[in-house]
Amino acid sequence: MDRKVYRVAYGERPPEREDLGDLDQDKWPEGLDGSPADPWVLQYLLPLEHMPSGELVVFVTSSIGGRRSVADLCSAYAKRKGKKPDCGQPIIKLATAEMPTRRYGKVLRPYFEIIGWHDAAGGDETPPAVESEDEFADEIPF
Repeated sequence: MDRKVYRVAYGERPPEREDLGDLDQDKWPEGLDGSPADPWVLQYLLPLEHMPSGELVVFVTSSIGGRRSVADLCSAYAKRKGKKPDCGQPIIKLATAEMPTRRYGKVLRPYFEIIGWHDAAGGDETPPAVESEDEFADEIPF
């Protein structure tokens, strides 16, 4: 599997679809709806760190709701960075939000709720303390 990675934070843009190859739809695998599915899929990757343990994971999504969630988080970060250049990283809580769709009505999507900021230059806006690690043992419904 090939992957083309670009970094939005550095102003990089994804390649044009025509430049990726695999243009012959007769050779594409069958999709969920039975029609040919493009082997190239735009995905958003968001690295996340569990602060108490330092464990790193990467949230990967190609869904509209997931991409919107990542875009909303990045927009909030950019807005804060514009006002405070040394703003540090957002501290988030994984949650869900409703998203209207034409086909299915309201559906749940991921939502990265900003509960504080970890400022490298000091002056952290710290979130409320986690009462137990059981808060992290939940199930995400998507």
